[in-house]
Amino acid sequence: YNNAMSGYAYTEHSLPLILSGEWFENKEPFIDYRNRIFKSSPFFNYLREQGYTLSNYDDEYKFEKGVMDGAFNNITYTKSSLWDRSLFNTRIIKMVGMKYAPYVLKPYCWFNVSMLKNQEMGSKDEELFSWRNDDFYKDVQEDDITYVDGKRFKLIHLMGAHVPFYFDKDVNVIDDADYYTSIESSMTVTMAYLNKLREAGVYDNSVIIILSDHGYNIEGEAVKVAQKNENETGRQHPILFVKGLNESHDLQVSGAPISYEDLVEAYYKLMDGAASDDCFAYKEGDQRERRYLLYKYLGEDHMVEYVQTGYAGDESTLVPTGRVFDAK
Repeated sequence: YNNAMSGYAYTEHSLPLILSGEWFENKEPFIDYRNRIFKSSPFFNYLREQGYTLSNYDDEYKFEKGVMDGAFNNITYTKSSLWDRSLFNTRIIKMVGMKYAPYVLKPYCWFNVSMLKNQEMGSKDEELFSWRNDDFYKDVQEDDITYVDGKRFKLIHLMGAHVPFYFDKDVNVIDDADYYTSIESSMTVTMAYLNKLREAGVYDNSVIIILSDHGYNIEGEAVKVAQKNENETGRQHPILFVKGLNESHDLQVSGAPISYEDLVEAYYKLMDGAASDDCFAYKEGDQRERRYLLYKYLGEDHMVEYVQTGYAGDESTLVPTGRVFDAK
């Protein structure tokens, strides 16, 4: 589906919408909304009623102890501490220096923020999930997929083509990685996982949805103003692939005007046996307006509503409605 619209520009708000179809409009604290969706969205409750075991592989969200008890079968709580205080302080100073140090000193302040994770210490009874493409790719190559009885739902959230860019098409870490090589690495990882499902004999009998939670603005910095340059493909235009149960044919492309608020209804249809080209109410050639709530990065307390009146990636048809949603 090459004409899909995300609901938000960033992951934090996109994921709950994808899992529930319920919009967040700053009417309640976001953490309350997020926890409610992940703990007991109607879709998750339906899966449990149907006998599904739910697993969530994600390190985007951190939940306080006790909040998600019973929600996912693979959840584990860890307590982190610092093993080298001076090293931690040095890295924090470098982070601060990136903003406040004189320009001539900034090259000495840069470091990979993910290195802070090397200082997390906790329970080693469970291997904690990492969203990095190379970590997941290594696991897929080394570990077999175990066939078990019963129905399983898995939400796997990977880094994909997210900044910072690390990878080439073979998932090697390189210095000159960019958005396009990161996309290629994402496809390499995805195909490796799908091949594992085939080898395990569970590919045909699985509904598989591959999507990005939002699009990406290739040029310039993250969103600075509500309306971006009309010549840019913005963050409202994500990728979406769907495979139904026992569905086997060459890749098809649909320009149906899909909104991510449609996804939950599509999940139900797919689990009931609908084909990938029949799981949405809208078909190619249909006309509709699709909602989009845009906010600046770290400025989610002020959301601006748009409607897409045309193709998802066309910002000239992304029209503000005049409505805003501000946190109280």
